Amino acid sequence: RVTCPHEFFHTIQFGMAWSLNATFGVPDSFPLSWIEGTAVMMEGLAFRYVFDYIQYAVDYFDDPTITMLPPSDTASTVYTNSLITKFLHEKYSPDPHNDFIRHIFYADYNAPINFYQGLRAQSDSVGKNWVDILNAYHTESYFTGNRAISGTFLQDAPLLPQWSLSIDAFTASNKITKQVNPFALQVFALQPTPAQSDTMGLVFQGDKSAYSYPVWSASCILERLNGADSIVHFTFAGGALATLQIPSWHSLKDAVVIVTNGDVAADHNASITITSAAVVSQLDTTEVAIYPNPVHVRPGSLVKISGHTITELWVYDVGGKVISHCASGAQALPASLPQTSSGFNWLLTNAAGKSVTPGMYYLFLTYKDPLTQAVLKKKQKVLVIP
Repeated sequence: RVTCPHEFFHTIQFGMAWSLNATFGVPDSFPLSWIEGTAVMMEGLAFRYVFDYIQYAVDYFDDPTITMLPPSDTASTVYTNSLITKFLHEKYSPDPHNDFIRHIFYADYNAPINFYQGLRAQSDSVGKNWVDILNAYHTESYFTGNRAISGTFLQDAPLLPQWSLSIDAFTASNKITKQVNPFALQVFALQPTPAQSDTMGLVFQGDKSAYSYPVWSASCILERLNGADSIVHFTFAGGALATLQIPSWHSLKDAVVIVTNGDVAADHNASITITSAAVVSQLDTTEVAIYPNPVHVRPGSLVKISGHTITELWVYDVGGKVISHCASGAQALPASLPQTSSGFNWLLTNAAGKSVTPGMYYLFLTYKDPLTQAVLKKKQKVLVIP
């Protein structure tokens, strides 16, 4: 009952393939972790009373910081990925004929796909981005064994082992930095102290990524001395910056922050800073955004440069000539860059108020980090089209 559905599902995987990967002999671009993880998952779907996957789950619960769905793993831990394939099947599959796993295989069957692009596309189709789904898996995996809660993580959560944690000690700067493996979690476990405010702020900062899709996600498990535990998600102001306010901080037993690195190719550093609610409120409006881009040269068109801590702003043409320049709070701002309640607008004119011609322009600005007061810089191309 273990072997038959497992191996039979391999025949389906190979029968739907366009080619075999020369390195591992697996179908198309699928990693071995996905091929074996889904095959182990099929054992329990064929026979509900088969729990063979639990023996492989130990690898994850012994070390939950391991990479899930790695591209080139050939060790026995590939079978551990049945945990995440079961999670995708149970949590993101409305009915048996609209299954997350099925869609990945059929997308490749219709036309060869890159597996990781397929993961992101299927996640988008269910209204989530992939790193948030991966973070939900990581966060809910805390609730197994004696910590299991009905409806959280897998149906079999009470049968699974538990992963452990240790409380972190903050430095004098109230900041902790850790490395996060690819497609993996990192844990920051925090306990209230008498000196801290009862409304506490947490700030997440991760390494910035060159990818256009989200790479970071973070959630927090609030463990209460009295009452049910809960999961809250960090609010991301930008790709690598997120905040969370926690009221009634002193009523908690602890707060377990689960950070997920959605870059499958590299590990990255992430930090959690504990700060005041006031700083968190300011950070929520700190991230600089420049939009729309591209922008049409039409009456009333403009580019919004939002960011409450912008200190100075320049617009250059492709030849490096300054088109316009302004500083926050300046007595006489140029008409082309009026200051607003949320930042600045570029009216697609030069400092003299004359409309610019279509082409490529560069916005260069400086702004302050409210945590450190360090001056940060940002540069972005803006395409002006007819």
